[in-house]
Amino acid sequence: MDVDMKSRVESSLPLGLSAFRRMDFPHKLGIAERIFGAQLSQRGVCWVRCANGVRWKLDMRNASHRWCVYGDYEGPLQMEWLRRHLRNGGHVVDSGANIGQMVLYFAPLPGVTVHAFEPTSDSGDWLAECVEANDFRNVEVLRCGLSSTACRLPIQLDEARSTLRMDWYQSAHLKQEIIDLIRLDDYLAQQEIGRVRLWKLDVEGHELLALQGAQAALTNGVIEAILIEVSESTFDVVKTFLESVGYGLYAISGETALTPFGGCPKHNMNLIAKRQLVSR
Repeated sequence: MDVDMKSRVESSLPLGLSAFRRMDFPHKLGIAERIFGAQLSQRGVCWVRCANGVRWKLDMRNASHRWCVYGDYEGPLQMEWLRRHLRNGGHVVDSGANIGQMVLYFAPLPGVTVHAFEPTSDSGDWLAECVEANDFRNVEVLRCGLSSTACRLPIQLDEARSTLRMDWYQSAHLKQEIIDLIRLDDYLAQQEIGRVRLWKLDVEGHELLALQGAQAALTNGVIEAILIEVSESTFDVVKTFLESVGYGLYAISGETALTPFGGCPKHNMNLIAKRQLVSR
């Protein structure tokens, strides 16, 4: 059996994990990591059946990849809200799709069409291979990123933390790659997409410029909700821009509930941006 064929053999789960991941309880991902993390990490890159039943190629040495095996990626509260929000289908834009950690949850949802933007060559190839293996015809893998203008820029490569911010990770001397960037406004117009149910925006410090490239869609309310990662360094400018186009930031507080977020994140965290009602 050659190397490529070996990589396609689905890895069996550690004893007890199948039953464990059917249960739901607080801090599930962290507890699973303590119990199963070391054992899974020894398997390296392999195809594995994720918690939602989708078969995906994952690197078991990567903790965030292992989350897909344990349960809902980034936790059940967020994923349950997203599933409920997308219960009637619609267009989903996933920018910073990486190897598809969120795509594998979006794609099986009825009526959902996923536009997965991943500009780096290695992650884009990985994502495309998994999409093809699952015959997800409702997923379009786009080999570019989103910004305020169409251009080409260098990106620092660090797996899921690959970033266009050249002021980050300077001491790490990371490899770089030149990537293509487009405006989301232009893409939506070209595809004649008049409504986006969800935009997942996780682009490691480039969030503001990506938002600026979607200003028309945001101003016109084309984008219903944004799942956006913010940090202490990006929060203020992102919040100010979103408010200027009529969106507020909310924390997920329940399966169907959002709470206005009034603080400042002390670490990377996901928030939901939605249009605010204007009093007349």
